[in-house]
Amino acid sequence: MATFALSAAVIAFIRLEETVTRGRADFRNVLSDFAKGLRLVREHRVLIALLFVAALINFSTVPLQTFSVPYVTDWLHGDASVLSAMQFLVVAGTGIGSVICPKLTRIRRNTQIVAFGLLQSAALLLFGLAVLARDLESRRIVALVACLMFGLSSGVINVVFAAALMRNVPKEYMARLSGISNAVMTSAIPAGSFLCSALAAFVKVPVAIAASAALSFVLFLGIAGIKTLKNL
Repeated sequence: MATFALSAAVIAFIRLEETVTRGRADFRNVLSDFAKGLRLVREHRVLIALLFVAALINFSTVPLQTFSVPYVTDWLHGDASVLSAMQFLVVAGTGIGSVICPKLTRIRRNTQIVAFGLLQSAALLLFGLAVLARDLESRRIVALVACLMFGLSSGVINVVFAAALMRNVPKEYMARLSGISNAVMTSAIPAGSFLCSALAAFVKVPVAIAASAALSFVLFLGIAGIKTLKNL
């Protein structure tokens, strides 16, 4: 509620003159714009690689979102306060990652994606292995640290991806590519949810999280071999 109130207060003081262009918007025009965006993607391999990164960004966040409630309840024996603390640290880590990302000028952008993607995978693995700690307090501390690491790496990856998309897409195609990017990112969520559900049906939640982390490791290592990402 406070977030919406703050956003409304900020928007109220924005003074922006906008030139409204009148045009007929229909389903045929939408399909035409979408097709032009797809043609642009086919002509630029770096955009195909970026769309793969976009899918991976959302795919890697699904295990934490899917398993957080049963994990906290069954393995950390926590309540809503523990879950809130975890979510807060993920958000705080994302903010920190977004702030430090522009400072990492000496590291190549594709290296940032791979390095922080591996850090994100390590955080997910640490989250799954936290249950091996002897006492309950240690489990919770390890899980909270993992959440902070996860958010930090996500923040950096998101900034690098957004900047790369803006850098490689002409302004007149930005809206079309944003739509395609959103479609790809959205489609990755049900795929990740299906995989997590399949894992949870056969193994315990911590094992499913660790398996998801292993898959994330493999996918981000695969990104390291994509030559077109070196041009980010």
